[in-house]
Amino acid sequence: MELARKPPGGAPEKNQGMRVVLEMTEGLQGHNITCDNFTSYHLEDEFQRLKNVLVMSTMHKDTSLSTREDMKLQMILEYNSTKGGVDNLDKVTATYSCQRKTAHWPLRSCLLDCVDVIGYSGRGVIINCYYSASVRTQSKVVCRKVQICETKIRTNIPNQWVHNGKFHMYDDTTASVIKVFISNLSLQDTGLYRCAFVQDSAYWTVEDWELKVKEDFFSELKTVTAQLGHNASFICEYSEMKKMNPKCLFKIQDLSAEHMMPNTLTTVRLQEDSRRFSISDERDLNMFRVSIKTVTVDDAGLYFCGVQTNESTVSYISAIRNIHLRTASTVIGTEGDVVEVRCPYASNYQQHSKYFCKEKEDECLTEQTGLHSQTQLQKKVKRFSLSDNTTAGVFTVTISGLTSEDSGKYWCAVWTGVLTNYLSMELKVVMKEELHVLGREALNISINCSSRTDSETNKGKFFCMGQELSSCVHEGVKVSSETNRSGRFSLSEDASAGAFRVTITDLREEDSGMYWCGEENSGFAIYTRVHLQVMKAPGSSVVITTVSVCVVLVLLIGGLTLILYRLRCTKTQGTALSYTQNCKLWFIKQEARRKE
Repeated sequence: MELARKPPGGAPEKNQGMRVVLEMTEGLQGHNITCDNFTSYHLEDEFQRLKNVLVMSTMHKDTSLSTREDMKLQMILEYNSTKGGVDNLDKVTATYSCQRKTAHWPLRSCLLDCVDVIGYSGRGVIINCYYSASVRTQSKVVCRKVQICETKIRTNIPNQWVHNGKFHMYDDTTASVIKVFISNLSLQDTGLYRCAFVQDSAYWTVEDWELKVKEDFFSELKTVTAQLGHNASFICEYSEMKKMNPKCLFKIQDLSAEHMMPNTLTTVRLQEDSRRFSISDERDLNMFRVSIKTVTVDDAGLYFCGVQTNESTVSYISAIRNIHLRTASTVIGTEGDVVEVRCPYASNYQQHSKYFCKEKEDECLTEQTGLHSQTQLQKKVKRFSLSDNTTAGVFTVTISGLTSEDSGKYWCAVWTGVLTNYLSMELKVVMKEELHVLGREALNISINCSSRTDSETNKGKFFCMGQELSSCVHEGVKVSSETNRSGRFSLSEDASAGAFRVTITDLREEDSGMYWCGEENSGFAIYTRVHLQVMKAPGSSVVITTVSVCVVLVLLIGGLTLILYRLRCTKTQGTALSYTQNCKLWFIKQEARRKE
């Protein structure tokens, strides 16, 4: 294909149409040729000299009429059947930025009717090419157009993902669409591409598109950690120009595998809620929020937030943000006890070997061979065991004689050719030792919490209030090594004592309760219970005691008076008159004594 242009600063080329047609048809045999406004008398002479031409404008021998009601010439109908789409093509393609109208009719090229597909470096893009149902059984191919169309990926297997490097293709024969996923885009991927079907060893065009890869303005992979069984959410930002486009979410299956492809079953689009996944588009903030209810281990993996663009015969989804969703769980055990750590797994991991590995250490426990590590900690082998229940889809790690060294972060993992860490597990150890602290109102108090790390790593230490450890850590933190001071609470290191010190000033009665000394870092997650009882200040106690004694004396005097009254007014054996007289006499005597 050749695109003829006017030379810079030069005059228009003479007989350009003739030259272009002759160059395009050079070497062709057994083909019919129809021409639009490339036709000329000299071109007719040239074709008659080199080729068998029946009629210059048609392939018919006479001027026979058609059998239609309007009785158009057969040669006109033939022309319309081969060139009638030119005007419509210009009309349709005028809206695409990679297209332009043409004053001449060369061959159908990507410069004329391709679609811009925008992708971002380091991200992925999904292109949907729709084809006629009549070619469902044909092999499908995606090629890159340079001098020839270089095959990037090809398949003759319907309804199944095939892979070739960063190119992944799915021939959906039910929907008559070729799904192309290109992962990990780079600027070098920019260029012209074609979806096609294969017939008689030739590529027949389904759709052409031009991939334009831009630098990603959200370059970092965003990691989100979600607790199993809890709800989770994350946001995906987009540009102002994509405000009205449909938004969607795709999960990339098997993050650790060599081939990553989108799982079409987990697609979530705007205004389409699944049972647990939903999207809310906050257009005023140029972002949409993905919410997940009751997170499961199957939800872990790599996702991309996408913006969908629909064209006439092509639609594509550009990944604008990559999200790595990690699932996590927490287990709390007491020093010296037995604890069980449960690792649920997806059904596709049922037959794979299971591993339980401590983060940042070369220690992994397996069902077959026990604990493996370079240090060969035999004492742990006796305390750790792993059993797999494939029916329930969970393997369980049992740890006996729990110690502070056992605390920390672990990975539940499976072997899929590589070690795949799919679930983060944190083991928290509550020490048997408990602190009982007594203080008085308005005074200060210091509490020494044992520390397992040296003073130079003054991180991850905190003091929190809560009856349960879980509520304490999430909501009740009073002070930490990151802030050192918060209101009346302060935290400092005491290196000589191997502890960190928490000081509370101006104690109050409401400060009484359960507290926890906590130490969390990459190697430890240790907690100590602290029972704090705040007593009343001495002055307050005396006042309350004095008031109490006075109240008791008043009650005693009132009681004696009432008894005396009863005795004085006791009903005499006889008439009611003697009873009344006695009572009156008693009141008179009392009044006289009061006046004296």
